[in-house]
Amino acid sequence: MGESFDDALRIGGILRQRRRLLRLTLQDVSDLAGCHPNWLSQVERGKGTAQIGMIAEAARVLGLRLSLEEVERDE
Repeated sequence: MGESFDDALRIGGILRQRRRLLRLTLQDVSDLAGCHPNWLSQVERGKGTAQIGMIAEAARVLGLRLSLEEVERDE
């Protein structure tokens, strides 16, 4: 997929897009990732309170890997 992201809404959108591509429900992914469907729904909608560890686990269940890339900072 090779997507880049810089905010919670973009991360959530990538997860939702992948979940739908795999034809999985929020419940399916939640069961596999060990989280609550309401939490996953909030992540997909870009809520900023999500724990990065759980986001990484949900991504893993969906066959995705989170990565960081160094970019030039605005000073």
